Amino acid sequence: MKRDIEQLRQALLAAGDEHGAAMVADPSSEITVLPAPFLQRYRIYRVLYYSPYKPILLYLGFAPDLPLYSLAGNPQAYYAMAQADGVDLATVDLAIDYITVFLEVTRNMYELVYQVTSVDQIRFLPKPSHAQVQAKEALTAKYRSTLTAPSAQVTEDGYTVIAHVVRQQELERHTFKVRHDGNMEAQITIIEQSMPVVIGI
Repeated sequence: MKRDIEQLRQALLAAGDEHGAAMVADPSSEITVLPAPFLQRYRIYRVLYYSPYKPILLYLGFAPDLPLYSLAGNPQAYYAMAQADGVDLATVDLAIDYITVFLEVTRNMYELVYQVTSVDQIRFLPKPSHAQVQAKEALTAKYRSTLTAPSAQVTEDGYTVIAHVVRQQELERHTFKVRHDGNMEAQITIIEQSMPVVIGI
């Protein structure tokens, strides 16, 4: 892993990202490889850097001798990495993994956005008012059986994958049309608003 991190640091320097290279080199940074079984050559590195003000999270797509991709808040970089890697989503499970990782690594890091696979993962307010408790109970009852892990169906040219995301106080349903090579089209439907949830990051 140490050798991989040094290669990643050198790639960031070569790309002119001295700040990113410094975060990777900082011994207090937590660096892990995100599981991504659909990738053949690339790895996605999760870099958590503890700045004096607040933690900074990076997701970097890296493979030796191939372009480096900064993925956070950058869906286009994710698509480009998939193309450079030669992704082939040959199974439903790989398509679901592809979307699950996409939603994590390309999200906006400046607002609270997270994927949910259960109503229990919604971050409700820790000290709600009476009205907020009632709203929470209504949401929990409504989505207890329907808010689940991402699901997928096979289509003529790939898959349709459905996942759910909380963005600030909204619950979104994301419907993806995913092709075998990783190209996709997304439709986002807001299904709940003004939920009594934590909105800070």
